[in-house]
Amino acid sequence: MKRQNVKQPFPPELEEMMERYLAEDLNPEEIHELWSELIQYPDAIDYLKTVANLQQLSELEKQESKGGWREGSAVIRSSRSWIWTAAAAALVLIAAIGLFRPVSENEMVSPLERIELDYYRSSDDQPDFSDRESAIREAIILANRGEPNQAIQLLDSTLERVQNPIDRAELYLSAGSILYNMAQYNEAASRFEQIIGMGLNDLLLEEQAYWYLGNAYFQMNRIQEAKQAFRQTYELNGAYRRVAERYLESLPA
Repeated sequence: MKRQNVKQPFPPELEEMMERYLAEDLNPEEIHELWSELIQYPDAIDYLKTVANLQQLSELEKQESKGGWREGSAVIRSSRSWIWTAAAAALVLIAAIGLFRPVSENEMVSPLERIELDYYRSSDDQPDFSDRESAIREAIILANRGEPNQAIQLLDSTLERVQNPIDRAELYLSAGSILYNMAQYNEAASRFEQIIGMGLNDLLLEEQAYWYLGNAYFQMNRIQEAKQAFRQTYELNGAYRRVAERYLESLPA
């Protein structure tokens, strides 16, 4: 991934950290450090986004040359799934930086315009994906191709045969995100509420459910319900704590 003989407008140590991030070789503390550095170097953010997009395009071209995305009803298998997942994770990291940047005292907040569709929770290199993984990956492809209704149908049909609570929560989260991007905020909120009602022992999923639920309520101008969801996000004291606090301070009482 290194670009030889090209002087970058940011420290070489930062470029190395970005490469390690794309290779899934950073621990949570190092990722937090990377966030802090990227906020200070806009050119580095552009660089990371370009590399991530190039990786995705390269993988797409490679798979299409092998005969397309699907084999039957499943998404194609790739022995180097980290290329797809790391690129998706990089784009989500870039989107998150905007949320965690410093905010001026009088700055107004607004609900998320859209939820980035990604799938990068699985870090294994297994040649086969689970039913849930395959469905989410294919649903994302469908949504990005302009077929969100088909994506929702796929996720709903998968929910009918998946019993594991974490798997079901991830399917609900993906469906809610796609519905949110379709401006179907009430339907999206119902999917996020399903996750919250499951009592999961998964901090990230619970945080995301509350955070996206708050934004869905915000889009519908249900401000007090939005604030309650953001407050729950804040109290979970995880990765979304700072951005939730920012929204709580800015929304009207």
